[in-house]
Parts: sequence; structure tokens; C-alpha cells
Amino acid sequence: MLSDPTLLSKSLQNAQKLFGYDGIINIFDPSLEAEACGCEISWGEGKELPKVVSHPLDKGATTNDLDISGIEKMGRLPIVLEATKRLVMLRGKEIAIVGLITGPLTLARLLKGDAIMADLESGSQETPRLIQLARNVALKLCRAYCELGVDIIAIAETMFGRRDPGLWSLMNSCLRTLWNVTRHYNAYPIVIVRECNGQDVEPAFGLGANGVVVSGNIDHEYVRNTAIKFNCCFSGNISCSALLGTQRQVKDAVRASVAIKEKRGYFLSTEWEIPYDTPLENVPEIMNTLHQPEVR
Repeated sequence: MLSDPTLLSKSLQNAQKLFGYDGIINIFDPSLEAEACGCEISWGEGKELPKVVSHPLDKGATTNDLDISGIEKMGRLPIVLEATKRLVMLRGKEIAIVGLITGPLTLARLLKGDAIMADLESGSQETPRLIQLARNVALKLCRAYCELGVDIIAIAETMFGRRDPGLWSLMNSCLRTLWNVTRHYNAYPIVIVRECNGQDVEPAFGLGANGVVVSGNIDHEYVRNTAIKFNCCFSGNISCSALLGTQRQVKDAVRASVAIKEKRGYFLSTEWEIPYDTPLENVPEIMNTLHQPEVR
């Protein structure tokens, strides 16, 4: 799927037809941009997403050594762009097509490795340049997806809950540039953040996106009230642990998530990508539960 645009687009369309959800995310693969920027990846046994196994900026290279001028033509990005083009052409009038982009902090960590944590603490001058480079990668991909006609740009960020306070304004600035481009093309920006605590909820909504998916050790009623405060769409999340459990746990998770919904501005999502080892019968259970009259 990840090496053939025809197979990728058909697989995504067939999955949507089978389960009946309201939008198609074109790809959920944090290694995609990292590979295009020069990271080595491992495909393992081919039963899970590829993993980044080397970090160019942890081997003596600097941000000046990374050429991203033609990033859209590097790695597997051309395949994903072509698959996205087909999704928009074939299904874009019926359902939402979502272009997903790895968040700047997440990409920066993939390029630098765990050494970025020490750089964040020491206030290294290279760190802001690295994040700006990651922002520029996201910006190029954002523009490419928007030119294809996607309805939503989603930024998936794993590092948000671990951010250094000194980088807050820089990150905010990076994402707002992406939002400006997205809205210029009449698309909507969504930010997906995970591994958060209660103190991260308001900053997540303060990023200025139209929608927020926030998960972690948080009170979901607080998320709902914060979304109302910021006049922002928000997600009720189904946790990965629930997806890996029984059908009853999935049903209960859906009901609990929908219980906090508003008449407008609410959508249901998993907190992250559905784990590969999720029991197959659990996925249709999400939609079956949603279609029950007492839930709707």
C-alpha cells in the first residue's frame, strides 16, 4: 500500500465503504516526511508501519545540510500525493478527504533523535533552526495537499505535552503559518496531540486550529468546556486501549465519548491511528454503536 498509489487509494476507499465513516485520512505515517528528509527507515516484517532507525542530525549533519527544496518528490511522498489526488477526484464530493502531516516538533525529533531533548533543555541555537526546517517541510506538504483539493489539513504532534515553555511562541507561530495557507485554500486545519495532561488542554486549543483532537490523562468534560470557550470543534476520543479490548469496551468507549457532545462542533475520533493488532470486529462496532437511536 505504501509503495503503490493505486493500491493505497483503493484500499482507503474500500475501508471507508466497509465501515462507513465520514472522512478518509490519506496516510498516518510519521516516518513519511522523515524518510524524505534523509532518515533511514526499517520496514520490519511488513506487518506494521515503517520505523525511523537513523537520525541525520545526530550524525554530524546540520540543518544547512538538509535540502528540502524538492521535498514533494522525495521518498514516498510522490506516492502519497498521487493517492491523495485520486481520493479527491473519486470521493471528494461525497466525504471529507484529510491530508495528514507530521507535526514540526515530532519531525524535529525524528531528524535529531533523542538528543533533541538535551538541546531543548540547554537552549541550543540549532533547535529553533531545526523546528523552522520542520515547519517548512510541513508548509510545502500542506500547500501540495491543498492544491489537490483536500478538505482538512491535520497536524499530528506527539511532542506537544513535552514541549519546552521557551518554544511555545515558536511552535505557535509555525502552526499559524500553516493555518493561513490551509484557509487560503478554503480547507480547515485540525491539530491532533497526544500524551497530554490537563495543563496542556488550553494551549492546544490556543493553537488556533478549527478543530482539536487531544488525548492523554485529561478530563473529557474539561476538554468540552475548553472547546466551547475557544469556539472550536473538538473530538470525543476512543482510546487505543479500548480498541484493543473487547467489543463491550469499544461500545462503552463510544458511548462515553458521545456523552460529552455538543449540538455543533463535535466529532468522534480515535485518539491516534488505530493499532494494527486491533481485533477486526471492533472497528465496525464503533459505527454500529453510533447508529443506535439512543446514542444519536
